[in-house]
Amino acid sequence: MSNTWILSESFESTRRLISAINTLSIHTKLCLAGRLDAERADEVKAARELLRTFFAELAKVVPELERDPNSPLPGSAPRASLFARRFVQARRKNPTVSLLLRVPVSEFAALFDAEDEEQQRLLVEGLQTLREMLEQHHHADATAMFGEL
Repeated sequence: MSNTWILSESFESTRRLISAINTLSIHTKLCLAGRLDAERADEVKAARELLRTFFAELAKVVPELERDPNSPLPGSAPRASLFARRFVQARRKNPTVSLLLRVPVSEFAALFDAEDEEQQRLLVEGLQTLREMLEQHHHADATAMFGEL
């Protein structure tokens, strides 16, 4: 696979994840404000499923990288492996930033269906942190593909 293809795939995958984060964040914020968001129920369900899949994959590699940051990750796409390594670095550097960086990945993913107000707030906060990390990753992919414009 060419480097351009790998970057393109990562760019598109990251874009879909950011879109899913935005969808779930907006839905959760509307719920916190006491507003129904029934007309977007299918979008929200799809966003949750995409994020669950992403978190399931992340949960497989994070413990290995926490044990050995230089551990090879066979079967992982190169750009996904790089994001996982950066995720683990962020957890080590500043775990107090967000619940996302303090708890096991699977524990945070359980918040996707949160109905409790405090859990919903933690979800929004964690999704914001994840979005920021993914946007940096997305920018790096775009810069590598297109150069600085």
